[in-house]
Amino acid sequence: MNRFAFALLCASSLTLSTGCGGDADKDSAVPVPTTATTTGTTGTTGTTGTTGTTGTTTTTGTTMVMPTAEEYCATVTTACTADNAQYADEAACLDYVNTASGMPLGVMGDTDGNSIACRSYHAGVAATTDADTHCSHAGPSGGDVCGDWCTNYCDLAATNCSGANELYADTVTCMDSCALISDLGAPNDASGNTVQCRIYHLGVAGSDVAGGSADLHCAHGAPGFGGPCAD
Repeated sequence: MNRFAFALLCASSLTLSTGCGGDADKDSAVPVPTTATTTGTTGTTGTTGTTGTTGTTTTTGTTMVMPTAEEYCATVTTACTADNAQYADEAACLDYVNTASGMPLGVMGDTDGNSIACRSYHAGVAATTDADTHCSHAGPSGGDVCGDWCTNYCDLAATNCSGANELYADTVTCMDSCALISDLGAPNDASGNTVQCRIYHLGVAGSDVAGGSADLHCAHGAPGFGGPCAD
């Protein structure tokens, strides 16, 4: 092979690891190193948190309606008349409620208990039906419905009879004494040895304290006293 053919053969061969002559050929055969860059996996997106539960709304409390002496007296003196009358007139009713009785207001709709509210309820019923029954419940004594007989008796004794006119040292003593008094009278009785008579006089005792009504009527309310509430 001549030198020209040999040169062509060397130039056409790309895979020889050794040169066909000289250092230049050796250098051209050395592979150039490459750096491989690997892209990392993209992280997953975090889960969105759940929304909290809405709090419960607090309900508004029920408003209590309080009775008034004026409403009570207007109703009872209109509904309870003639044999069922509980007061001489509306002014007498107001005087008793505001001055003599010491009666608590209660809450409108009460059907029992010694209060103006209970008496207002029964006066309202009496205006539409069965006045013979409900007028006594609506009156000063409560008719053994708006407060039992002894509760009314002892409340009046504590309210209207104090100092020199005091009848009992405390409520317990009064209730024990009242339990021994007959309750066979009628509401608003002014005489007879009954608790109803004593309730009537203890109510009157508070109507004119300055005029001496307590000095006279507290004694009538005492057990064993020989006045109008005696045998």
